[in-house]
Amino acid sequence: MIDEETYTISEPVIDAIEGGMPAIHAFRQHDGRSAYDVATAAGITEERMAILERGSDNATNAELDALNEVLDVPRDLLIDE
Repeated sequence: MIDEETYTISEPVIDAIEGGMPAIHAFRQHDGRSAYDVATAAGITEERMAILERGSDNATNAELDALNEVLDVPRDLLIDE
């Protein structure tokens, strides 16, 4: 598992999140992957991915674990606070 303490967040991701973009969307966009590709790799539907990227619903633990693996981002950083 990736350590949140040693993970470096890029400036464009920080700017996007500070600008109001949900973290999952910001990390996925910065990774340069389509929502479809990330959703498929994470085992969730495109519709669910869209909901999570809008920040309209909280991701489940299983979804966070899958997105952590796919995006290679610490799980806690994918949660909007």
